[in-house]
Amino acid sequence: MGGESPVKLAESLTRLPIEHLARIAMNCGIVCGTHSKRQLTRAILDNFRRPPFLKHVLDHWDEQERATLAYLLLSPPAFPRRDIPLGLGGVALGAGLNADHERRLERYSRTIRDHGFLLPRPGRSKEDALWDIPDDLRETLKEVLLEEPETASAGLEGEPDQAIRGRQAFLEDLFTLLVLARKGTLRLTRSGTLFKRSWEHLERQLLIAEETLWIPLPEGYPDRLAFMLGFAKRQQMLCEKAAELVTTRNLERWMARAELDKYGDLYRYLRRSVVAGDPGCARILEFLEHQVGEGKWTPILEPIHACYGYFSGRPWWLPELQSRVYWLFHILTHLDFVELGRFSRRGEVAYRWLPRGDFFLRHRGAPPKAERPARLTVQPDFEVFVADDVPLSARWRLEQIADLVSRDVVFRYRITRESVYRGLKWGVTPEEMLSFLRKASAQSLPQNVLHNLRTWAEQYGNISFADVLLMHCATEEIAQEIRLSPEFAPLIYGTIGRRDLIISHKDYARILRLLERSGYLPKPGIVTFGEEKA
Repeated sequence: MGGESPVKLAESLTRLPIEHLARIAMNCGIVCGTHSKRQLTRAILDNFRRPPFLKHVLDHWDEQERATLAYLLLSPPAFPRRDIPLGLGGVALGAGLNADHERRLERYSRTIRDHGFLLPRPGRSKEDALWDIPDDLRETLKEVLLEEPETASAGLEGEPDQAIRGRQAFLEDLFTLLVLARKGTLRLTRSGTLFKRSWEHLERQLLIAEETLWIPLPEGYPDRLAFMLGFAKRQQMLCEKAAELVTTRNLERWMARAELDKYGDLYRYLRRSVVAGDPGCARILEFLEHQVGEGKWTPILEPIHACYGYFSGRPWWLPELQSRVYWLFHILTHLDFVELGRFSRRGEVAYRWLPRGDFFLRHRGAPPKAERPARLTVQPDFEVFVADDVPLSARWRLEQIADLVSRDVVFRYRITRESVYRGLKWGVTPEEMLSFLRKASAQSLPQNVLHNLRTWAEQYGNISFADVLLMHCATEEIAQEIRLSPEFAPLIYGTIGRRDLIISHKDYARILRLLERSGYLPKPGIVTFGEEKA
């Protein structure tokens, strides 16, 4: 288990009650001529260290019981996984699975537990016990039950009939989602999903509005939108507030990061927060990090067979594992780590490594090319044309002060009074607006654009609002007395006419006490503006 110390077989056995030890010995056919706990422990330990004995025990199991043990053995300890208590005795196995998968794990894990291969971890109460295969026993069982996987691949010949490549579409669509959330246009239902109108508004601006699915995604696994939302919340760029997706200050910092760093964040989220809960996908991802082979189409089934398929037989968990692994490749495609292809003649879906995947996942090759400097053209009619390969950090700065009109070969934005006002409200100063446009523009800015930007910016902040209280006096004389009084003067912030004084909300109780002590005896309570004052 991730973050916990290794579990040794001897230590686990010594913690079991003698009744449990006797049951293990009986199920495994271990003959011990004494009822001593110490002798029982020694007999079980000695036999469990002998591969021929373990093979003899496993030969008496049915195929699916051995398949379940193989699945547990191949759950990589390098990946932390959440625990689900299964069955009587609190057996804990991998999470992220559907109900049918869990029921089968529970059913077949009973045999594994009854034979002493699943033992409770030390340091927990009986009620909270988590069961696992001791590390030294795990290695011996692997030698008996499994063969070593191969990482080399001959690959498929030719090109696929259909291919899917994510390019930068996934990151761009995540960018669009964050921009719309920043502009306050995405609303949530009570279940945490987007309202239909919000989704339709978002969908119109996505590069990939509909996902191409050659194999249905497994139930409960995040689709592309759920993955993006989960990532943004994990990075604390988005939070839910009053049925809206609200951005935080972390959004500004993340938008300023380089494209390469953004992809790194996405991959770490996939590896540590999503895949970590699924031992099957975690095992596949670990395999892919060490896979050899360059530029070839490889069937998706190959890493599955390399990691799990070398267990002889037809394991019950293989079809569902295939569906989950396809989901994993689906996300890797969106990240532009691999390209997916479908070979109709062979009926296979295959993948091919791309430079970004080589760099991030397999730690090979040079990083993808550096970002190009932002280049945009500002027209006298306030339209801005931007190349489609402009860095997202530059587009974010443009989104702050302009609105996207259309996208095709280039992005077309428009600067308006409202968009400039939005940028000012977001904290962008007029100097920062002009500096960005000047540096990024391929030519000098049109004079009318400069003039209007300055004019609109100068209008910002000329009017402001203050939340204050109005103290209304019946006569001008009373208002004058209070305003000139040494006790009241520091608490009066101004006047409206000759009978109304401006005070702060926080001083209301104090002024009320001073008035009563001075003999003015004001009416209790605060009257809403427009209500009868008499």
